[in-house]
Amino acid sequence: MASSGRCLCGQISVTLPQGTFNDKTENVRLCRCNNCRQVAGSLFTYNIVLPKTDVKIQGEPKAYEDKNTDSGNVLLRRFCPNCGSRIYGTNSKHPDKVFVSLGLFDQSPKPSVQLYCKNRPEWDKQIDGCKDFEAMPTQ
Repeated sequence: MASSGRCLCGQISVTLPQGTFNDKTENVRLCRCNNCRQVAGSLFTYNIVLPKTDVKIQGEPKAYEDKNTDSGNVLLRRFCPNCGSRIYGTNSKHPDKVFVSLGLFDQSPKPSVQLYCKNRPEWDKQIDGCKDFEAMPTQ
């Protein structure tokens, strides 16, 4: 069965392929860059990276073009125009991928990658088995 999530008000829903949270956990990422922290209103964003063709969106998210990024990539951040929930983003460096907000789903897969760990507070400890990067990897 496919995994479905929705924004706080239910105006926008996201459907991911069956097995996404079992088979693709290597694509689950936390990003701690300053822009992601601001947009999340938290210490990080929590996303899964998938091919655009695998993600089905119902509803019309609003977009914000984030050009002032540490990595130099342009991020198109999409959110619900009614409740403000983050829905997904795209990255100019990876135009065929989407970064879906995992806060929309009941499932909470363990992250495999943390980006911008230089911004992690001392009291927020490393996650066992997770690859940490001080900034954005060059790959």
